[in-house]
Amino acid sequence: MNRFDQDLPCEPVDLRWTTRREMTTVETKRRSLAKALSWRVIAWSITAGVAYLFTGRVAFALSVGFADSLIKIFAYYIHERSWMSIDYGRAPAMVGDADREFARVQP
Repeated sequence: MNRFDQDLPCEPVDLRWTTRREMTTVETKRRSLAKALSWRVIAWSITAGVAYLFTGRVAFALSVGFADSLIKIFAYYIHERSWMSIDYGRAPAMVGDADREFARVQP
């Protein structure tokens, strides 16, 4: 018996006719961290650039950018993970609709 033969709380879905968008996914901690890191690279560049424009000092601008990023990357990660527990703006997954639609048009 493989993991797909286990009793499921809902009817099985034939994934051959299901698009990626219709599949239900979860946000992993690793993905949240990768998003936080990629955003911090962008934000660090902006912060350091603005600090350089105001001061004209490269070392100071880089220091401000790094300090800002170290603080905010953890704040963003906590913010992102907190939103995982909030239902606001979520819609129920419609996984089975694609199968019913496909069955309707088949001869």
